[in-house]
Amino acid sequence: MSSFDIHMIIFYASIIISLLVIGVLFYALIRFRRQKGRKIQHFHRNLGAEILWTTIPLIILIALAIPAIMLLMNLNAKHSQTKQSTQIQQPIKPELQKKQDVKK
Repeated sequence: MSSFDIHMIIFYASIIISLLVIGVLFYALIRFRRQKGRKIQHFHRNLGAEILWTTIPLIILIALAIPAIMLLMNLNAKHSQTKQSTQIQQPIKPELQKKQDVKK
């Protein structure tokens, strides 16, 4: 899986999540708008809702992090392999060679 593939997965997931959140927001705005004669209801300490809106983002983040971490590990492994295979010892410049000989 390439970095472009990971980027597109995260991009599409972000679009879907954004559309869902905006849809729920508009639903709540229309459904629960202020009306004459309607009493306001207060909701407190809904443990199920709190657990739900904490675990869903956690699951989404873990699902998006797994392919990204795997990609980074593959890129790091490829980088270390190419770094080892392409190490070239550069020759010492003649001026520096003379200075090193004098120091010895």
